[in-house]
Amino acid sequence: MNALVLALTLAATAPEGQTVAVKRLSVEDAVRLAVAASERVRSAAQDLHKARGQIAEARAAALPHVSAEIGYSRFSGGGGMYPPELVTMGFLPSFSSQYTASVKMQQLVYNGGIVVAALRAAALAEEQSELGLELSRKGAVYAAQMAYAAVLAQAAILDVAKESEDLAASSLTNARALKAAGIKKTLDVKQALVELQNAKSQRFKARTAHRMARDALLRILGLDLGRDVALVDSLESLTPPADLDPIDDYLTTARGKRLDLDIAAKLEQLNKLIYDTSTSSRRPTAGLQVAYAATSGEDWFHDDFEFDWLVGMQVKIPIFDGLAAQGKKRQAHANLEKARIEIDRLRRDIEKDVRSAYWRVRSAGEFAATAAEGVNVARDAVQEAENLYRADQVPAIVPQQSRLGLAQARTNLAQARFELFAAMLDLKMSAGLIEAPPAK
Repeated sequence: MNALVLALTLAATAPEGQTVAVKRLSVEDAVRLAVAASERVRSAAQDLHKARGQIAEARAAALPHVSAEIGYSRFSGGGGMYPPELVTMGFLPSFSSQYTASVKMQQLVYNGGIVVAALRAAALAEEQSELGLELSRKGAVYAAQMAYAAVLAQAAILDVAKESEDLAASSLTNARALKAAGIKKTLDVKQALVELQNAKSQRFKARTAHRMARDALLRILGLDLGRDVALVDSLESLTPPADLDPIDDYLTTARGKRLDLDIAAKLEQLNKLIYDTSTSSRRPTAGLQVAYAATSGEDWFHDDFEFDWLVGMQVKIPIFDGLAAQGKKRQAHANLEKARIEIDRLRRDIEKDVRSAYWRVRSAGEFAATAAEGVNVARDAVQEAENLYRADQVPAIVPQQSRLGLAQARTNLAQARFELFAAMLDLKMSAGLIEAPPAK
């Protein structure tokens, strides 16, 4: 598979006479497409927009609020729209009109620290959302690389299955020819036929696994499942060496770079803030109001408007709230403790994930080395068995079994390389070492 371009012809075919361009994809291309197409990344970006809107909303509470009002009132007394005789006789009430216009400015002076806390809470929410967006981008990178490698592994297994079927078909043809010449027996033909049927079954199974893997990749990349794609990287080129740093280095890196741990820490800070302000409703509040109003009893276009200034300060001192603040404090304390428990759980899970991935890389490296050696041994065995068979020193079953052994060895090698790649990718993810491409 060195430098091999794996053409993945998907289920949909082009209309007759029409040429469809094959999209060539490197693993870097796949990563870029996956980040752009990920629904989780787009959703996390909206969470960030929402958090920034919350900051603007929280900031508004600390700024002056200015409003303009106009009003018209009609009330009994002082003349009106009915004939004076009827009003005088008491049959109908009298009415008068009043026209008002005002501009009012209100400024919150003190609200028990709630405004400051709301600003800080909104800032924490924004920081959480930024971390969440970057974590989603890294998740898309992880998914794309894993799916890309899975397609390569399944393609390699499918190639082995196809070659095994071709060899089995050739063996059957040779067995039939030798039987017709009186050199081989009917049993040899039947054994070759059984080998061919088994090889076909393996190819069907490998083909289905390959189709499922490529569809999963295209779904992650946001491409049409009917698109023709060629993967330009090979599984061998993607498989890293099994050289590892000490496990403690990965654990230390994870504690500093895992974004989900940072998100959990922000959540703890937010709950601590809520706890600290949970009894703020028992504190005094104060507000300043300035208004300029015009009033007239005639109409909007009359010149008898009276103009007045209004300046006032309102202070509210809570005396008893029915223990509502105490209830809020208990809830906030419980949420704070839950956030701390979650951090502790996450730290333990991170250590477990890093250790598990680390030992998987070690094991997968040994598996890959053994599988590569197994392919070399199996090739030698096939050559020797075929030489002995041509010399009529062994029955047909011997080279058949040798070819099956080689096919299994090549399949094991493809699986071992994928396992090594997947284990190393898991180790990078668990240690926080996966990097997403720069955001545009």
